[in-house]
Amino acid sequence: MATAPEKVAADKPPAETETSTARKTEVIKYVGTANVREIMGKDWSKIDVEDQGVVRWSKDNKWTVPVADLKPGAVKYLDQVDSGFVRIEV
Repeated sequence: MATAPEKVAADKPPAETETSTARKTEVIKYVGTANVREIMGKDWSKIDVEDQGVVRWSKDNKWTVPVADLKPGAVKYLDQVDSGFVRIEV
């Protein structure tokens, strides 16, 4: 009696992994050359971003800060003015 051929990996749907189902977070990543990049509240005020506290990018946070933690004006500045930053999803 013939047996059914063994099912091979290509016949099975890909297994879902944590990364395929995990929700991505939008972050601002520092891509400049400094070991630490820090923007103080008084510096934000100079570019008309009010109530944005100190923001620090370093090895400790993998040079990323969630967009949700930033005021809209800060995000606009980092996106459009300062070339030391990029917006990515992680």
